[in-house]
Amino acid sequence: EAAPGEDGAGAQRRAGLDVHGRPCAGAQGTTGSAAEARERATDRRALALMAGVAAGVVAVVRRWRAPALTRAVRAALVVVLAASWAVWVFFIYRQGWGSIGTLVPMNLCDWAAIAVTVTLLLPNQYSYELCYFWAFGGTLQALATPALALDFPSPTFVIFFTLHGGVIVSVLFLTFGLRLRPWVSSLPRVV
Repeated sequence: EAAPGEDGAGAQRRAGLDVHGRPCAGAQGTTGSAAEARERATDRRALALMAGVAAGVVAVVRRWRAPALTRAVRAALVVVLAASWAVWVFFIYRQGWGSIGTLVPMNLCDWAAIAVTVTLLLPNQYSYELCYFWAFGGTLQALATPALALDFPSPTFVIFFTLHGGVIVSVLFLTFGLRLRPWVSSLPRVV
């Protein structure tokens, strides 16, 4: 909540969000090279955790090749993506920042999350191509260079890495677990 005499934007900056309720840099908090190094270390640990989850999911699905297991993994990934989105929207509205400007315009990562959810529910080449290129063209860059002002255990940090990491883990699962592949002919369809 906003402090006495502070507008809602000041409270958003303190929470690590820009005026649209999205994670941003420049919020009030620790500064300096030691703090930046700690933040980068936490980011790297989150990335390593996601890589481990992706490798584990793919290894299990490829090892047992059971259709029921594959469906369960697809359902679990959809639940993670949907739950993290719902928590994000709840967080925005709970902080009093809910408006059309908070959720629109959508980022490429938002569209990648929609495309990967569709592909997990109904695996097909066309939606896979969209989520593959959008995830590696946008979501991966967001994970590699997050503009988060607050570190773990901030809700912003957890939601950001869960949603973006869920997209990447899902695309890796679709690529290596379900063996969907982008082809050269995919480029004109996606562009």
